[in-house]
Amino acid sequence: MNQTLAIIKPDAMKKDNMNNIKEDIIDNGFSILKEKTLLLTDKQACSFMIFIKKNHFLMN
Repeated sequence: MNQTLAIIKPDAMKKDNMNNIKEDIIDNGFSILKEKTLLLTDKQACSFMIFIKKNHFLMN
């Protein structure tokens, strides 16, 4: 089974769009198995993006 990670950008969270975003995900054939909301510091966010890029999770 393939799994996809969805990361919602902070500006979408501020606009209270979470329900619309979840509906779009489901409407496009995906299932939400787990969800977690995190508030990262700038340092944590930078470390996360470095990890993602090094492990080729993001394609350019």
